[in-house]
Amino acid sequence: MAERIERRLTTILAADVAEYSRLMRADEDGTLALLTRCREVAAARIAEYRGRIANTAGDAVLAEFPSVADGLSCALAIQEAVGKANEALSADRRMLFRIGVHLGDVMVRDGDPFGDAVNVAARLQALAEPGRICVSAAVREHAGSRVAAAFTDAGAQQLKNIAEPVHVFRVAASPAAQVIAAPVPLSLPDKPSVAVLPFTNMSADPEQVLRRRHRRGRHHCAVVLSALVRDRPQFVLHLQGQERPYQADRERARRSLRGRGQRPQGRRPRAHHCAAQ
Repeated sequence: MAERIERRLTTILAADVAEYSRLMRADEDGTLALLTRCREVAAARIAEYRGRIANTAGDAVLAEFPSVADGLSCALAIQEAVGKANEALSADRRMLFRIGVHLGDVMVRDGDPFGDAVNVAARLQALAEPGRICVSAAVREHAGSRVAAAFTDAGAQQLKNIAEPVHVFRVAASPAAQVIAAPVPLSLPDKPSVAVLPFTNMSADPEQVLRRRHRRGRHHCAVVLSALVRDRPQFVLHLQGQERPYQADRERARRSLRGRGQRPQGRRPRAHHCAAQ
């Protein structure tokens, strides 16, 4: 009966030193001493985040984690710690790690992980810039908002010796990313509310629009506003101004609708003309 191979779903972290050969050619003793210190830093962070070093070869480190959040947090912690270790060095002597993180199914023999997931993590590491991190879409999805990180979508990448394209995200530390503010509901009067905003100028000749459509636009705006405030007791917000970007108008509308209350009783709303945009 064939031996049954152990399999498990795990988070793989692959790291190596960028331009390691150049550093060794320039200063073998100094580079080896710095690599030893950086490896000690990495090993401490891996243990801190409940990981396990599966393999080391030359300047490379392969580790696995039971949690995606732990694996990605460890990668960020390693880059931060190695960055501090490099602060006293000149730019050409700094040792920068490239890290790839992937979540996938692996085969395990004698404690070492094997399989496509390990290969994908290694290719992600090769794709990362020095001092940076690349992760797969699986890691991005499972990490969610539990990790203080900023993700940049790099799209589907064809990695070397990997059959299918892998969707890649570049990752950087972002303390603010851990706190996701819930949407704040608008504070509106207890009646229907309408905000009237200017149209975006779709013409290739803005001067022509201003000259020929200015009076027509003001007229239509005035008719709409008058109908709104006359026929129904709704709260109407009208924004004015020349050549104001639509986004700025929208934000101003939100702030105004949030801050203004109902108009005083007995006071008739005034319908202003729309400035052409």
